[in-house]
Amino acid sequence: MIRIIALIIMLIPGVIAALGVKLMRDMVFGILQAPFPFLWLQFLAGLLFFLAGLGFIAGFILHRDRKRNKVQAFFRIPDSNKKQNRPLIYSGPVYFFPYSLCLCRVICYKCTAINLE
Repeated sequence: MIRIIALIIMLIPGVIAALGVKLMRDMVFGILQAPFPFLWLQFLAGLLFFLAGLGFIAGFILHRDRKRNKVQAFFRIPDSNKKQNRPLIYSGPVYFFPYSLCLCRVICYKCTAINLE
């Protein structure tokens, strides 16, 4: 019973991502769906649905693999007792791209290497 509930929980983001792909495809072919007054708004909603569904599934897989210790060293949660052996790419002040605005902190190597605390 618990596995069925877990499967249903994982199917919901997949359906949302599929709906996002459908909305974006309909925009490309010029088919306007009912709740959206403009095609560009339909495309943005589809993109948002797709990224939200895909992000949820990817986050779940990353969380599960971190628990089982099956990820690369770059994606592991850093231990506070160990010193990280990541090379420092840029140590000067960051004027052009603050770390708090980086949306890709997990995969962006420059942002994770800079120590801004």
